[in-house]
Amino acid sequence: MNILIGLYEFENFYGGVQTWTLTMLKAFSKMGFNVEVHTHLKKINRKLKNIPLHTQDNYDLIICNSNVVLDELSPLDGKKLFISHGILPKLEQPVEGADLYAGVSEEVADNLIHHGFKVDAVIRNPIDVDKFYYAGCSEELKKAAILDRRRKFAYQKELKKQHLKIVQIGHPPIIDIRKKILDVDLVIGRGRGAYESMAMGKNVIISGNNSGRGNCELMDGMINSENFYEFRLNNCSGRRRAIEVHDFNLILKEIRKYDHTQGKINRDLIRKNNHYLTIAEQIISLARL
Repeated sequence: MNILIGLYEFENFYGGVQTWTLTMLKAFSKMGFNVEVHTHLKKINRKLKNIPLHTQDNYDLIICNSNVVLDELSPLDGKKLFISHGILPKLEQPVEGADLYAGVSEEVADNLIHHGFKVDAVIRNPIDVDKFYYAGCSEELKKAAILDRRRKFAYQKELKKQHLKIVQIGHPPIIDIRKKILDVDLVIGRGRGAYESMAMGKNVIISGNNSGRGNCELMDGMINSENFYEFRLNNCSGRRRAIEVHDFNLILKEIRKYDHTQGKINRDLIRKNNHYLTIAEQIISLARL
């Protein structure tokens, strides 16, 4: 099977689509498929110079991660799958031209339906559980990370007063956040970064500025084995419970739920629900319908 993965740009890592593409490129390649990448903006991050780029006019499967790319690749032969990763970015809103439509969460699927499109599947965010290996966390919380690629967390000073060492991850954006996650016990973040932190066996509080409400911090709370399935309905964005964090005590209440034994549970949740090879198999099965 020949597969083309299309995305808007491959230079900056402000969002998760670039990492999604690298993860699926690895997964499909491990499955024995020929995989190439098409990027609308031609400048590629210098660390990705060996990415196999678009060379053909005919593919068995063309995965489009933005509406611009779907329009651009419409002349190519091949079954086209449009995957929407969010409800807010204009590039991720659906347009006509795909054979199949999927969302990364129920919230995104509902948004596709709202725009008048039939949803063929909900396909979760794939996490490379080999790269993001289990590291666990300390029995006592000592070091926390704020994981946000777009802005600085508002309550860093207050966190430091709790005798915690604080690390800022992803601001400015970086390609590989694994080494930074490795060294902490707790991660405050959302979306893909939250899943990757869970895969490494860290406690995770879902909170971030991804609300569409200006500079509003929205929080779901500390992940456990029960609420994970609730939070993922909105792709662990903070928009499920949508607690507006105007008071640091709201964050502190969640931090005090820290339990080092949750790390192994979080790892198992990601292996069960977001394993990148399982997600790749789901996509191939959908494409073969």
